[in-house]
Amino acid sequence: MGEIVVKIPGEVDSKFMSELEKDIKAVVRLKMARRMLMEEWDQRFAKSKLTEDECLSLGKAANKAALKRWKEEKWL
Repeated sequence: MGEIVVKIPGEVDSKFMSELEKDIKAVVRLKMARRMLMEEWDQRFAKSKLTEDECLSLGKAANKAALKRWKEEKWL
């Protein structure tokens, strides 16, 4: 496992340092999860014959349909 060192200028209290550590860990986990997901999607869709424009169009249609349903269900 890799290690990242973050230097904080000046003095900070332990509560702030603890919150900052949690925030940094959350950001790193999100970045790693996104990277792993993108690699998985690249493998799954490597043989797809859809163009990028077609994928974007389908994604927009799916988003609109989801938004419509959420409004119907009064989730938004």
